[in-house]
Amino acid sequence: MKFILIFIPSMIILSSHILFAGGEEVITIIPGSSDENRYRFFDITFFPIDIKQEFRFYNADTIPHQLVITKQDDQSFQDKSDIIGPKKSYSIELDKNGIYDFHSPQYSWMKGQIFVNDNVMAKTKKLDTMNVQLTWIEDNLQKDKYHFKILFTDKNSNENLEHVDYIFTIKNSEGKNVHQSKFTHSGWGAEYSESTLDPDNEYVAEITVNGLLFQPIKVEKAIFEINNS
Repeated sequence: MKFILIFIPSMIILSSHILFAGGEEVITIIPGSSDENRYRFFDITFFPIDIKQEFRFYNADTIPHQLVITKQDDQSFQDKSDIIGPKKSYSIELDKNGIYDFHSPQYSWMKGQIFVNDNVMAKTKKLDTMNVQLTWIEDNLQKDKYHFKILFTDKNSNENLEHVDYIFTIKNSEGKNVHQSKFTHSGWGAEYSESTLDPDNEYVAEITVNGLLFQPIKVEKAIFEINNS
């Protein structure tokens, strides 16, 4: 399945430079995650990533955490992280395709999934204020369902940016919105979305940013052709 870019020059206010390397591959444990009444416990709970690509869990909380990773179709696989202290990380890479569950053995509400696949697509656009990376992958079971990961990164350090205000839109060949979020605040620079796309249509994704570090910025758009090549 292939999708073609609908090029609307008046909408593009960014550099057309495309990179295939992006920001930090990191899942952040949010401060206060030990409280099950919090809105979030991780910044992202469904994490698409390429096979054998290293990523890490970063503990932004004020208390230590530990995580257990298991593979849904392989009961013999289990990885238990070290105790991750505040402002510390635990790195790992997974060398087989599949869906991996991760959870806290102490706080049952802290859980998520890692989607490992060797057909992950990722592109990065350079804006004036930041870089924006979009990663996407088809669902293994539901072929018209796509998983998206958005990373906002610093242009110099390539580290994920905190506190970005953005909106994520997908348009078809007629320029009609088939998916659109409300303006959303990204606390830690990594966000997830999913959408069902008609394989007979053509799509582009737009990520509009208008705020950084709780301050308004010039509105910019990162526009991506969604395809599998």
